[in-house]
Formats: sequence, structure tokens, C-alpha cells
Amino acid sequence: MDKGEMNFKLLGEESYTYLYNSKALFGKPIDRLAHMNQPAIDLYKSHGIDLEKEYLEIAVCAQHNNGGLSGNIWWESNVEGFFPVGEVNGSHGVYRPGGSALNAGQVGGLRAAQYITACRKEEPLLLEEFIKLTADQIQKLLEIGHQFISTIGDSSNVLEIRKCYASLMTKYGGIIRTQENVEEAIEEVKEALKTLVSQTKMKSIEELPYAYQNRDLLITQLVYLSGIEDYMKQNGKSRGSYLIAEEQGELRIDFLDQQLSFSLENSDLSSKVQEIAYANGEVTCNWRDVTPLPKEDSWFETVWNEFRNNRIIR
Repeated sequence: MDKGEMNFKLLGEESYTYLYNSKALFGKPIDRLAHMNQPAIDLYKSHGIDLEKEYLEIAVCAQHNNGGLSGNIWWESNVEGFFPVGEVNGSHGVYRPGGSALNAGQVGGLRAAQYITACRKEEPLLLEEFIKLTADQIQKLLEIGHQFISTIGDSSNVLEIRKCYASLMTKYGGIIRTQENVEEAIEEVKEALKTLVSQTKMKSIEELPYAYQNRDLLITQLVYLSGIEDYMKQNGKSRGSYLIAEEQGELRIDFLDQQLSFSLENSDLSSKVQEIAYANGEVTCNWRDVTPLPKEDSWFETVWNEFRNNRIIR
């Protein structure tokens, strides 16, 4: 540092390249931000925060879901006629660039609409047929709802349950993970699912949707934690946005009052996709190879002819 300016030659290659391509190898952080994104400074200032005069408090936030529901090249899931579009689609990878969820939402919505228009022209099921096919699932959910309703009384703990298990996921499925803690969390979530109805207290039926959401939250946590555990059992190491703590890690850093040891991922798991299924309270995990980029003959006249004759969508 020299008068508040950084010696940029000390930066890692990725950071240096980012600033170099942004033409921002100069000044203080606020100078570089003003050069690259002045509207960000203006936005904070409009909310009473002057970045030129005061520090901005930051914190780690588990924001993105780099994965989601399985889908094909037309964004149709393994459930026929169901199209998950955007970040909920499994087209994202652990290293996907920021903002690609927006692009995938726009492209996915267009491609799904094209496929539906071209290939799903049949009439939907009659209501009676749909109810007949889904009666067992609906009945189970109705029974759970009646059980929740039976807990209505003078007090409520629905939101407290939500906070409790949200903090559990933050603690064990966040940026610092250990296999032992994840295994403990899985058992805790399984037990919570078994006792959720008996542990729930509602003041009125208006809280019923939130009680259902707590159940969905626990199922989701079980799926994610099981996926994390399976990754560790496959000898998966630290990557993306999290570190897996281990006693004999190749790298060590000072972390609060203790030393954190971990290793970086260098196995063939980076070229595979983990697929997780949940059914009847059980989670199964499988791995498959990443779908390779297709090698196609994209001669314009050929592609245009196929498009005009509706042979693209299939």
C-alpha cells in the first residue's frame, strides 16, 4: 500500500485480470467502484449511506441455489408437462457466473413456450381424472392438515419452529461444513419431521399455510443435507462457496479463535452432476457425467430450413 493505493502486482491472477479488464487498476476501492459502477454509490447515498465517508457493513449470505429440478434442453422436467424455468432449473453449476439465472429465466421461458406450442397440443386431463390420479397424495396432505388444526389453542410456536430450523441450516449447511455436523443435522431434521405435528401449536387456522411451509422446509433441508453428506462421502472437498473442515487438510487458515484446515476439490466430481430424489421420506443420491457440449453442423441454410419446417423442436 502507498498512500492508500494498492500494489496491484500482489493480486492473484483472477483478481488482477478482473480489474485490468475493467480498466480499474488505480486508486482506492471507492475510486474503482465509482469508475465501474457509479449508480451503486448513488443508490446507497439515496438511502442515507455515503460510501465515500463511511464503511459499509457486509456479511456472508447464503443466497444462490446452484442446482434445482432436473430438466432437458427444452426445460421440461422429469415430470411430464412441468417446466422449471430460471434458477430452480438444474442447468446451473457450482461455478456458474453471477447473473446467469436471469439469462436462463429469459431463454428458458422462451424455449419452454416454443416446445409447449409445438409439442403439447393435447387437451389437459379432465378434473375428475386428475383428482383420481392424485387422490392418495391429496388425502395424505389433508390428513396432515387436520392434525395441524387439532393443535389450535391459546398459543402459537409456528414462527419459532421456522426460526429454529432456519438457524440449523445456516449453522450446518452454510459456508463452513463438517461431515460429523451434517450427519447430526440430518438426524435432527428426520426427528423433527416425525414430531412436527405434535410439536406444532397454532392460534388459528390462518396459521395453517405456515405450518405446511414448515413441513416443506424440513423436507427440503433433509434433501439438501443428504446431498451435502453424499458429496462428502464421495470424498468431495471444499469448492464453490463453502469450506469442508477436516483434520488433515492441505490448507490452513486462522478462523476466529481456532485454525481451520481444509483441502480444495481436485477429483472428477467437478465433471459430474449429483441428482437427488425424495420419495416416502427417503432420499437417494446418484451421480452422472456432465452432458457434453454438442458438436453440430450449424450451417445457416440447413438450420433455417429445419426451423421453417418445424423440425427443430423434438
